Amino acid sequence: MKTISEYRVNALEENTEVIEFDDLHVVVLGTGDGDGTFAGLMEEVTVKRNIKYDFVDVKKAWIADSDIEIGNVKIRNIDGKNKDCKIEMHNSIVFVRAGAIETLSSQSMVSSLQDIGFLVVNDLDSMLVCDNKMSNALLLGRNNIPIPRTSSIPNEESIEDAHQRVGGKFPVIIKTLKGTQGVGVMKIDSMSSLTGVCQSLWKYDADLLIQEFFEMNSDIRTLVIGGKILASAERIQPTDNKDFRNNVHQGATTEPYNLSKKEIIYQRKR
Repeated sequence: MKTISEYRVNALEENTEVIEFDDLHVVVLGTGDGDGTFAGLMEEVTVKRNIKYDFVDVKKAWIADSDIEIGNVKIRNIDGKNKDCKIEMHNSIVFVRAGAIETLSSQSMVSSLQDIGFLVVNDLDSMLVCDNKMSNALLLGRNNIPIPRTSSIPNEESIEDAHQRVGGKFPVIIKTLKGTQGVGVMKIDSMSSLTGVCQSLWKYDADLLIQEFFEMNSDIRTLVIGGKILASAERIQPTDNKDFRNNVHQGATTEPYNLSKKEIIYQRKR
């Protein structure tokens, strides 16, 4: 019996028929207090399409049993209320949310499912890279993808050197290495403010990076799977421009965006 991973690989090839699954099982790994948006949307879609769905709270659940030969895994206490679920390699897709990589224990669950052979979206290595903005910036740079000049700021002695590495001008952007939805992103206009903000954040054990600032009113997000562009959206700053961030959670709006031929060619080269 083929696993769903093998079907997925075949489906990404040109002129290959996409396999339909009558018994598809969608599983989301996350935390009950931090993955409401995606998990809620996924549950809504699966219910509407009559697809089996389970949310696994990694803070409460554990892998209780597995039969690698036939590709079955039993996960206990997925909701903290003694609910169990069985997932099978031939029909299960496991979505990994940020909450599922917060601890070594939860990472081991993701890693175990990968090693057994489940289709995991996204895999642990990808999640860890994306969860660390500095690692992400370094990886993009190594692959010749243009990004704002970026440097880490591990301590007070590194501030001036890091500022010079990103151009030596103000304003600059300070970010915590971890964070989403625009939280932990600040625009700094002077050296005294830069020093003060870093000192304040270090008191809370925050890891920081600095980036050069670009003035822009919107940015484009494009979804690419298997080398194919599926959709694009433009995130637009609030009209009052009280916030420089283009994050929807900070008041930005989104609109469908049609990529130009130049943008499509550029993204495909990447």
